[in-house]
Amino acid sequence: GDDAATSNETSADDETARHGATDTDDASTAADPTANPRTEDNTTSDDTTAGDTTADDTNAGDTSASDAATVDPLAWIPVAKRFAPPILSGESSGDSCSPLPLVEVPVLPEALARFLQASRRDDVSLNELGDIVESDAGLAARLLRHLNSGVFGLRQKVKSVARAISLIGLAQAKTFLLAAAVQEAAAQVASLSVGRELFHGPTLARVNLQRGLLARVLAEQMAARHRAIDPETAFAAGLMQDVLLPVLCDECTDEYVALLSDADETTPLCDRERARFGWTHADATAMLLAEWGLPREVAACVLLHHRLPEVLADPVLAGSPALPVALAGLLPDGYQQSIDGLGQLFDLEDNLGLNLDQAAARVDLQIEKMLAAKIRRVPLAGLFTKRRRELRLEEQLKQQELEQQQREQQQREQQSQRETTTQPAVANPAATEGPETHR
Repeated sequence: GDDAATSNETSADDETARHGATDTDDASTAADPTANPRTEDNTTSDDTTAGDTTADDTNAGDTSASDAATVDPLAWIPVAKRFAPPILSGESSGDSCSPLPLVEVPVLPEALARFLQASRRDDVSLNELGDIVESDAGLAARLLRHLNSGVFGLRQKVKSVARAISLIGLAQAKTFLLAAAVQEAAAQVASLSVGRELFHGPTLARVNLQRGLLARVLAEQMAARHRAIDPETAFAAGLMQDVLLPVLCDECTDEYVALLSDADETTPLCDRERARFGWTHADATAMLLAEWGLPREVAACVLLHHRLPEVLADPVLAGSPALPVALAGLLPDGYQQSIDGLGQLFDLEDNLGLNLDQAAARVDLQIEKMLAAKIRRVPLAGLFTKRRRELRLEEQLKQQELEQQQREQQQREQQSQRETTTQPAVANPAATEGPETHR
């Protein structure tokens, strides 16, 4: 199995030496592999994340000791649980609720789940993290192959995972390992539904990567005001929020074809799922992530990723990573998951203090860095620019239509006034009567 996992690596990792190479000196960047990766100053982490100038690779989103005493980063999870449907806890919610289908789901490497859990400990060492990753030969091979591909300009080949983590930083290592594992897990299921004309558009894997990276960048922009927002939690949840959707479409193909074919332009997919099944793909995916052993805050973010109005209305949830994940969930795809998601995103930009154009540019750079290739389809920044232009044009047309209606109304009023002034006066009957008649 290890040999097969190693041989099945994607060509993207084999071709990673084309773009954005940095001048990292492997020989001069020695680090103690027993050191705590949270406190280590990884000087190469800024170079290895193209366009990511604000992320702290040692531990993005960590609060200081003084803040930790007043801010509980997990205090929002009990609030999120209120939105879980009864079926997730095995309870019955009535005849209208369909049971969750028994599906063959992709398997996330057990080593990755242990790595994510261990990386959250303050006392974890690079050696311990390296040993966990190396327990999965395929996962370790992908990380080392990526690091030695030439993207990072290393003079000597890196042979240990602990050394690799020390060079690129813990946050960047988590990003790559999680993205690689999710892509491999998704590849285990050949979704027939995604290939149909009904599900046309960008592939879900690419959109999910965009969502994960956008959620992390937005979380970093919000973290200055909300210390409980962890960018790495936002990335993991954004990346995995729809990992189960193609599987559900395969298992319930007729139902989903009907849902998407008969949908009107004002009803998002989750509302249609809830009306049809009593649960949504967000509910089912959150339960899957919990069974995979991922942190509960990641599962909670996935549970809420299509409940943006509820997240915004609750001050606790609005200060949690659930908000950037829900915002990233507005990116369009072939599943009609949101109605004019980009328009909703732009409307919230100023109120939330976000810079979406800057965030999109950083996401595009990070994707090019990870894939070591130019984005073939429209990059996120181009998608934002195109939609902004369309919205401006729509606003101009609405304004012109409103002005035309106002002119027509004024013309009608003026015509009515002219007709009133030109109408002959009616004689007063009393004035034409004689004196006696009048008496």
